[in-house]
Amino acid sequence: MTRWREVNSLLLVLLVLLDPQLAVGREAQENITLAVILPQSNINYPWAWPRVGPALDRAVRTINSDPTLLPDHHLTYAFKSSENQDGICSESVAPLMAVDLKLAYNPWAFIGPGCSYTASPVGFFTTHWDVPMITAGASAVEFYNGVYPSITNTGPTHKKLGRFALRICEHFGWRDHVMLMFGDDKQDDRPCYFAMEGLYEGLKSINISTQDSVFEENKPPINYSQILTDIQNSGRVLFVCCSPDVFRKLMIHFWEADLPHDQFVFFYIDLFAASLNSRQQQPWFRGDKDDAVAKKAFQCVKILTYREPQNPEYRRFVSDLKTDALKMFNYSLDCSLMNIIAGGFYDGLMLYVHVLNETMAAFRGRPPGKVVTRRMWNRTFHGQ
Repeated sequence: MTRWREVNSLLLVLLVLLDPQLAVGREAQENITLAVILPQSNINYPWAWPRVGPALDRAVRTINSDPTLLPDHHLTYAFKSSENQDGICSESVAPLMAVDLKLAYNPWAFIGPGCSYTASPVGFFTTHWDVPMITAGASAVEFYNGVYPSITNTGPTHKKLGRFALRICEHFGWRDHVMLMFGDDKQDDRPCYFAMEGLYEGLKSINISTQDSVFEENKPPINYSQILTDIQNSGRVLFVCCSPDVFRKLMIHFWEADLPHDQFVFFYIDLFAASLNSRQQQPWFRGDKDDAVAKKAFQCVKILTYREPQNPEYRRFVSDLKTDALKMFNYSLDCSLMNIIAGGFYDGLMLYVHVLNETMAAFRGRPPGKVVTRRMWNRTFHGQ
């Protein structure tokens, strides 16, 4: 028995000499735990866990495999859902999950939430706890006015959308008869309401006069006649946010109305290009009797969407994301622009870890959250 122990000890020594990383791996590593709060199953959200989880999991594996990042530490995460029993982002569920995660794990950072109404209370908690919060959702303008100093947003934002609309109006000299039209049922995360908030804030910054026309999509019938009256009285440049089918019907009514069509321009806010996912990538096409009129009406339309990254690294990332989603959730990711949100979460986590790596040496351990957050701002991380 003694000789076998000696042989085993000799083999272990030889293995360590051949692979020094084995000796490092045998040392105890301190866990750095992240708290993740996202919708668990509702994939209508771009930041749903089946869409974002594979990207975060890949980032964690990449970080743990790099000996130069977080030496003597091991990155892990704990997940809680922000959904209520109806599968909707809940501003009451999310903060309760945040408290549970804080008490159970004392996380170094929060990832998510993505919905604006859930991100708000969690953002107040993370500010109070001095814990960084990284998200690629929560696009409302309010998150960029200094109210939530713990939040770093690494995704597209409505504030940038407002700046883009401002540049359009400045370029063409449009200062009057600008209308903001949107569907708002005052339910769930109100995506069009917050998108239009970004436009409104951007346009009012140089005193461009705007009018608004709001309608409820879930309470038919929609009064298209009233909307056309609003357009005729107040609008020539129209920024519209609603579902693709409602917008198509609106344009059909517009084209059939007795209006000088060449005096109007419509900018359809379709951030994730849902209207372009139909056959032949034609937003007006439905294969029905209204196609001919809809095609003519869409001559007045410009569609505004997020711009998908064109670099080869992003293409590889999306390909890997689809593979990982099948492995983790048996879920087949679509080819929509929603994947850029997953990319934003991936880049946000990688940026956080690089900044954390810089600050841990200076503080000889866990640095204050506000120090890490401030160092993340106004920096760019290009995903690999």
